Amino acid sequence: MKCVAWIGWSWRRWKDLKIQSKFFITYLLLAVLPLSVFGTAAYFIAVGTLEGKANDSFKVITSQINYNVDAFLRGIDRMTILPFIDQRIYSTMTKLKLSQETYTPETLQIEKDMKTYFTSLQVLHEGIMAVYMITDGGQVYGYSQNTSIRPNNTLMDQKWFKETLIKNGEFVNSGLRLETQVYDNGGKMTISLARHVTQVDTNEPLGVFVVDIDPYIFNFAAQKPRDGYVLIADQYGRIIHSSIPLKEDEWKGLWKESLDGKPQLHSIHWNAPFGGMVGVASRSEYSGWTTLYLTSKKALYQDLDRIVKLALGIIVTLLLVSVILAGFVARSVASPIKRLSRLMNKVQNGDFPVTISMQQKDEIGLLSNSFDSMVKELSQLIERITLEEKSKRKAEIDALRAQINPHFIYNTLSAIKMMAHMQNANDIANTLGIFIQLMKYCTRSDRKWVTIQEEISFIEAYVSLLERRYMKRFAITYAIDEQVGELRIMPFLIQPIVENAIFHGLDGDTSKGEIRIDIHPGGQNELLILVQDFGSGMQEEKLSGLFGSGIEHNQGLSGTGLKNIHERIILEFGPSYGLFVKSILGEGTVVAIRVPWTVNKEEQ
Repeated sequence: MKCVAWIGWSWRRWKDLKIQSKFFITYLLLAVLPLSVFGTAAYFIAVGTLEGKANDSFKVITSQINYNVDAFLRGIDRMTILPFIDQRIYSTMTKLKLSQETYTPETLQIEKDMKTYFTSLQVLHEGIMAVYMITDGGQVYGYSQNTSIRPNNTLMDQKWFKETLIKNGEFVNSGLRLETQVYDNGGKMTISLARHVTQVDTNEPLGVFVVDIDPYIFNFAAQKPRDGYVLIADQYGRIIHSSIPLKEDEWKGLWKESLDGKPQLHSIHWNAPFGGMVGVASRSEYSGWTTLYLTSKKALYQDLDRIVKLALGIIVTLLLVSVILAGFVARSVASPIKRLSRLMNKVQNGDFPVTISMQQKDEIGLLSNSFDSMVKELSQLIERITLEEKSKRKAEIDALRAQINPHFIYNTLSAIKMMAHMQNANDIANTLGIFIQLMKYCTRSDRKWVTIQEEISFIEAYVSLLERRYMKRFAITYAIDEQVGELRIMPFLIQPIVENAIFHGLDGDTSKGEIRIDIHPGGQNELLILVQDFGSGMQEEKLSGLFGSGIEHNQGLSGTGLKNIHERIILEFGPSYGLFVKSILGEGTVVAIRVPWTVNKEEQ
């Protein structure tokens, strides 16, 4: 189920891709997959071929080493037959068996003769450490280099010696062992090759003939190759020769993993602590010894790595060429479609005078011709709609002209004012004058911007009208920087805040404090307008919901709340500007207006 869901998700993502991406990915996969499969197959074939040839070479090397070792051992094997074919040794051993006394002139002479004879045998083969005869009575006679042989047999309990007695005349190889019969002070490592000697006619035991050889003699047969290592182990897994330094636990792991119980000739793959190793192990049928030839994978694959790097370079170059070609093909196919898409977006945004004019005769060319025809028809339709809208607009203007002209209102109010003067009703005349001034400011809908001085004059007139209405004076002070008087602001920006301060901050009661209007430069290219009342202030709950509630004085002149002013400023200048209110209950409220520093907004 997960696989099906993943396939479905992949298919949906594929459908959502741009057409250029689809062409690019498809072309790239068609180039990459064959190259990847070919490169991988070629690599594994090369590795198999290299390992096969290396194994063949390793087998030849191990076979040659086994042959040299076996040849040496066979020479010693033939030497152990001497007691059967050399009448002097045979008669001497027979006399020793018949002699009841150990140290007689005759036995001493026999021992001297055997020592002389065994000394001559050491010349026949290099690497012989000692040659001696152990009689059936336990006496030892023979010769050893640089040391003397103990006269009493100390080898009775050793496995190889017992095996020699049991095999009754067959050649026995002890493997690597610690020599104690010849060497004192802890002994010395040696390999004993022995044969049990019996009387020919009666088959009675005469003794054991032993030849001890130095393990180092096998260094000649297993000289270290240039890129490999040779190990020779006896039939019990003890290392006789090694050209690679191995710890005991490393050798035991290798023996258990790759040698013990394995076929006579087999390949080895060993993950050594110092790196991967490969090689061949060959066990001799004659001696039971095992010869290993090992080489590091790094050395084996060194030439192959160079070939692989060259092949990778070629493949990467081909891939780069494939990427470039894939991009070119995808671009050549997708470019007309993308151009058509851009022109469609222009048409969607209202830019109708566009044409594609493609010379292609394929499906994309037919689509572009259809698009040109559609755009032409849309342009004609919009032109008709525009003419209809112009006619409708003209009709609306004519209808507005039929309404009362504001100048008629001004003239009528001016006539009433003159009549009031003529009748000495000066307060009424002055009030009408202020009202006419306010009406002129409010009804000038053709202006989007006013100067700060005009807004302040409007506020003064408005406050004066309120004072006549409520028969009281409002304490309003002005602190206006000289350089800001001609700056441009939106109309009705300050007056609604003053109005809110009077009706909400002071609750219309001048006894609660005054209102202060402070206008001065703010930050960089900013104008800061502060309207502060020293009235009752607001609670935190009311302050936090101030802009959301749209608090306004419905009976005021403009009917504009703080929320409306804040939104006008943001829409005009952006979210960095607007209203900022701070109020302390019982102390008053400060409304800060932050707008850009604008000298002549009309020209901009």
